[in-house]
Amino acid sequence: MIKNGLRSAHSIALATLAALVVAISSATPAFPQEVRTVAPVCWPGPSEKGERSVAPSLGSGDRIALRVYQQPDLSGEFRVRDDGSVSLPLIGTVPAAGLKVGALERMVAERANTLSGRRLSVSIEVVEWRPVFVLGHVERPGPTPFVPGMTALKAIASVGGLFRLTAGGGAAVDLSREAARLGIANEERKQNLARLARLQAQMEGDRFLRPPQRLLTIESPQRAEEIIEREEEVLQQQTLSYDAEIRARDEMLLLVSEQIDAMLGQHVHTLTEIEIANKELARMENLVQRGLGRRGDLFTIQRIVAGLEADERELTARTARAKAELITAQRDRELLSIARQLELRREVNAVESALASNELVVAYSRRVIEDMTNLALEAEDENRIDRVDVEIVRESEAGVLVIEGGLNNKLCPGDVLKVTPYSDY
Repeated sequence: MIKNGLRSAHSIALATLAALVVAISSATPAFPQEVRTVAPVCWPGPSEKGERSVAPSLGSGDRIALRVYQQPDLSGEFRVRDDGSVSLPLIGTVPAAGLKVGALERMVAERANTLSGRRLSVSIEVVEWRPVFVLGHVERPGPTPFVPGMTALKAIASVGGLFRLTAGGGAAVDLSREAARLGIANEERKQNLARLARLQAQMEGDRFLRPPQRLLTIESPQRAEEIIEREEEVLQQQTLSYDAEIRARDEMLLLVSEQIDAMLGQHVHTLTEIEIANKELARMENLVQRGLGRRGDLFTIQRIVAGLEADERELTARTARAKAELITAQRDRELLSIARQLELRREVNAVESALASNELVVAYSRRVIEDMTNLALEAEDENRIDRVDVEIVRESEAGVLVIEGGLNNKLCPGDVLKVTPYSDY
């Protein structure tokens, strides 16, 4: 039997690893119910005595080979996607998860026959099944490739066998490695706390940084100041760059505004000249009608009026373009501030996410170091596990099957195998 400390330590490790696998793998979904039952043999063919034989269903991550006779454009290898479908050339997207290979073969054949207008020979075989996940009291918990006929014992062997911890060099190496991991995660946590303080200061428009309280709780004031100083340099550089960009845009706004004012003044002057020229034109037309003026002078004045009017139209168009440029420049000036806030918010979210990960790693590593230290002491008296309990969690049409049995239980693709030290209570 294993001492209580060993059972406790590996129960914690089992729970943590199970949570990680559920979070990262679509092959281990969360099901609405659990049914405890006898394990069916997960492979077609002659059943062993007292066992039921069922063909495994396809699932996300399986890789299949499609062969359509004399149709190379339709043939190839394809992987079942996370949504349970498989995308086939020309045929399109076909639901695959939950289907037996034969059922998928018939479905694809029907679509191929409809598409081609003739009967085609279609075959499908599984090239690679989705992995089995081995958790708990093993050397390398995690996914392992599934092979037909795989038993719980074979799956445990494929991940390095049962977990062993002794008071010798192996334990010291593991403790050293975990301590190094803890140190790295802790340093990253401090850097992320300083980075988060800098980003929050930028969002609030502050130009100076102070060590946040969270950093001071895990680091000395002097060291916290050193960490903050690096981020403060970044703050000053980015603030100067942003201020320079704002000044450039403000200067552009001022320049365009001055151009518009100048054109408006020129426009008023041109209208005045047009008014004077029109009066002179009217006077000259009156003189010509009375025979007191020359037509050449009249034509000259008419050309002057026409030129002034053309200048006025061009000036009006230029003023309108300048006003449009001013509106665009004002909008860009406003968008620059908005874009900066959005970018800072995205960075804050990323840093907060990284910080949360750091916190988890630090807490987990501390617990592991503590447990491994205790286990190393206990291993001086007891370092062998004679028996383990295995439990298989399997998705089925009836829900989740929780199968309790021995090491010779056969596994299905996507099964989760939990290995725990033997307990008689």
